[in-house]
Amino acid sequence: MTSKLSFIWQQRFARLHTKLFPKLIGFLSAQVPKQEAEEIAQEALLKVYQRLQDALEKNEKLSDENLAALTYTIAKNLVISRARHLKIRWQYHEEQRTQLSLEASHNAEQSVINDDMNRHLLAAINRLPAICRNVFILRKIHNKRYQDIATELNISVKTVENHLSKGMKLCRQYMIESVNEESKQSSMDSTLCK
Repeated sequence: MTSKLSFIWQQRFARLHTKLFPKLIGFLSAQVPKQEAEEIAQEALLKVYQRLQDALEKNEKLSDENLAALTYTIAKNLVISRARHLKIRWQYHEEQRTQLSLEASHNAEQSVINDDMNRHLLAAINRLPAICRNVFILRKIHNKRYQDIATELNISVKTVENHLSKGMKLCRQYMIESVNEESKQSSMDSTLCK
């Protein structure tokens, strides 16, 4: 292609741009905010310019009416594409918000369960015999080694092991009893409320 022919096509596009740009913004402003309409109009005209360049290279003829129709079609498709994109983003944010809400709800529920379990465990530990309770607390709460506990309490390591085993067994038994009693109480309360 000669540069003279290319210059003619550029002038043609400049005229098309000058003629269509304000009309295109008016058309798009009915569907999207003005600033977005300007961006879409500019993008549509850029795509038409690229199409015009392709036509020039292939020696195709395009009338001004065809270019105008192509510009409006591209602009309309860009609006639809942006709307789809916004819808997808909105759905993603809604899913994230829902997920966070569910996690917060789950965390709150888990916190209540943990508080309840800790309350039962504390009650069970308090029911242990004194030496057994001391060994249990030193090992399970303070994470001390058996040897350190034996030295601190002036007992043998084997005795520490026995007290810890007894403490674990009693705690488990006390917690089960406590939960069962609470369940019975809860079911009696719900029966009385009916």
